[in-house]
Amino acid sequence: MEPLKRCSKCGTERPLGFFSKNRRERCGYSGQCKICARAYYLAHRTLAPPREKKVKVCRCCSQPLLSWNERRSVYCADCKVKRKARQTAPRICKRCGTEYPSTHRGHDHIFCPSCLSHCARCGVPVEPYRGRKYCAECKELVRKEDGRASYRRRLEGKPMLCLEPRNCAECGKTFVPGNLSITGRNRGAKAKQKYCCSECKGRAASRRLPFIKSRARGYRSPHSRREYTLRSKYGLTFEKFQEMIFYQEGKCTICGRHQDEIAGKHPLVVDHDHANGKVRALVCNRCNTLVGYIENHGGLLDKARAYIERHKTIRVAESA
Repeated sequence: MEPLKRCSKCGTERPLGFFSKNRRERCGYSGQCKICARAYYLAHRTLAPPREKKVKVCRCCSQPLLSWNERRSVYCADCKVKRKARQTAPRICKRCGTEYPSTHRGHDHIFCPSCLSHCARCGVPVEPYRGRKYCAECKELVRKEDGRASYRRRLEGKPMLCLEPRNCAECGKTFVPGNLSITGRNRGAKAKQKYCCSECKGRAASRRLPFIKSRARGYRSPHSRREYTLRSKYGLTFEKFQEMIFYQEGKCTICGRHQDEIAGKHPLVVDHDHANGKVRALVCNRCNTLVGYIENHGGLLDKARAYIERHKTIRVAESA
């Protein structure tokens, strides 16, 4: 015997065949029977208004296009004949006033063939309207060429940025990157130039090649980043850096603190001359910052010492 289910709307027990299947319900069937659901749909449905069939009309005379051939076009048969006669009728040139036969081409709807000018670049006939000299394709090309020429003319009057001489990071030779415009496109590349020639740049790139290949293979030693920094910035190998630490007994050259007493990932760093790039010794970060500031602003050291002594004197006088 087929199991029964009570309808939640009318309360009548009916077989499961009177209920629609619904996966959301626990039993797998909807709560209302099909009779109640149908009655609810008929009572609450909204009747849509009947759709009006659109009739295509002629674009010229607004008459309805009834035949199959007319519906495939935008004009009726009479308007097609009139348009064809109007297009092939003789025309009057707006420049010289003479009558000339129409060929229904795009460039002769205003001027006669004798009044047409030619493109100064490719020779295609064009309308002499408002002093037109080029066709549409040549006009875009000429506009791009004029833009490049005007950009070069603007650069001629701009002030030039003169860079100071610097030392090559590879061979140490003094060179000048060259004068360049302030608005030049390669301004940043020349301002950051570190090598005097392409040979020095190639030698430096060849030393960086093993590190790049190791990164491409997914292998990096614990000191690979440190090795790359020492080699590219100071020209030192990691073995040479370890030898300098051994000769200095692991201490800072200036303050004498041991590297075990200094906090940080790299307690000892390389100190170099900013003028020629020559490596001096290994110092701690605090002394390296102090030396760099004194090297760039040497006059402030005496002023700072005088400032400290002056305030010491004032404090002693107040305590007395």
